[in-house]
Amino acid sequence: MFQPPTLDECQQALEFTSLSDHEKTCKCYQSQYFDQLTEQLWGNWLNQHKESGQTFRNFMDKHQDDDLYCKQEERRVVYIYLLDNVLMDGQVDTTAQEIQFKDRIGNHPCLKKVIEFLRAFYWGVTVKAMQPSEKQLSDYRNQFKFTNRITSFGKKQFLTSDIINFLKQVKPKDCYCMLALTSFDLYPKEDWNYVFGIANMTHQVGVISHSRFDPNFMNKFYPILSEKEKEELILKRSCKLAAHEIGHLFKFKHCIYYDCLMNGYNSLEEVDGTFIDICPIEIRKLKESIGFDEQERFGKMREFFKGNEECFGKELEFVEKILSKP
Repeated sequence: MFQPPTLDECQQALEFTSLSDHEKTCKCYQSQYFDQLTEQLWGNWLNQHKESGQTFRNFMDKHQDDDLYCKQEERRVVYIYLLDNVLMDGQVDTTAQEIQFKDRIGNHPCLKKVIEFLRAFYWGVTVKAMQPSEKQLSDYRNQFKFTNRITSFGKKQFLTSDIINFLKQVKPKDCYCMLALTSFDLYPKEDWNYVFGIANMTHQVGVISHSRFDPNFMNKFYPILSEKEKEELILKRSCKLAAHEIGHLFKFKHCIYYDCLMNGYNSLEEVDGTFIDICPIEIRKLKESIGFDEQERFGKMREFFKGNEECFGKELEFVEKILSKP
C-alpha cells in the first residue's frame, strides 16, 4: 500500500535548502496551493504500482550529463504529431507538412486549444503540430508496419511499440521531443487491455490516444452531458494527458509527493481528479530543463485559462492566487 509522504520528505524532494531566500519564499507560497498526496483508494495507480518517486536531486544526478537540456537553440521544438492518417488504411487528402490549426481535426474537438495550453504549460519552447504530406503517407505505409487488433467491443487498437519505432525515425532535426496524438485505441503488450499513452524517455518520443476521453467510448453508464459539457471534458483530459506524457519526455518520473499532473493514472476518474499543473518539485525540474521565469509561465497559463474560463474557472482562480503573491 502507498505510504503518503511527510512534509519533510516533500521539502527534501524539492531540495528546499539549496534554494535562494527569494526562491524559498516563492516555493513556500506555491506549495500551500498544492495538496500533499494522502492515502489512495485501492484501485488507484499508487496502490497498484510501487513507485519510488524522483526528487530534484535524483533528476539532476541522472540526467545532467545526457541530452536533458532543451536550451540549445537548434533543438527547442516540441512536436505534436497527428498520427491518424498514418494508421488509417487507404489514401487521405492531406498536403500540409505543418498544420494551419483548426478547431477540429479528425474527431478531436479541441486540438487548437490543446496546442495553446501546451504552449503556456511548456513556456520557453516552441510547440508545433505536424502531420505527414501525401507523399510521406505513401512512403510510410510501405516502410512501416503497425500491429493492431480488434477489441471485444469492436474497436481497432494499435500496438504502441510499433508507433514508438515509427516516431523515432521521423523526428525532425530541430525536435527536442515528439508526442503523437491519435483517435485510435492503444495497447502496450498482448496481456494489457489498453493504455492511455506511453513515452520513451531515451528517444524522447511518445503517443497518447484520446479515444477513451469521450465519455461515450464504450457506452458506459455516465452522467448525461450536453455536447458542450462533453467537449469541455475531452479538452481537460486531452490537456492533462498531453502535458503529462510530454513531462515524461522531459524525463520526469511519476510524482508521489503532491496532487500533481505528473501523478500516475489507472483510470479516467484519476485523471479527472488530478490537478492540471505540476507541483513545485516538477516545476523546478522543468525550469532547470528549459529556463524560464516562473511568474511569466504562470502568466501565460492565466491567459489560457482566462480565454477558456467556462471550462477552466477553478484553474484560473489558482494561477491568480499564485500571481498575487507578496
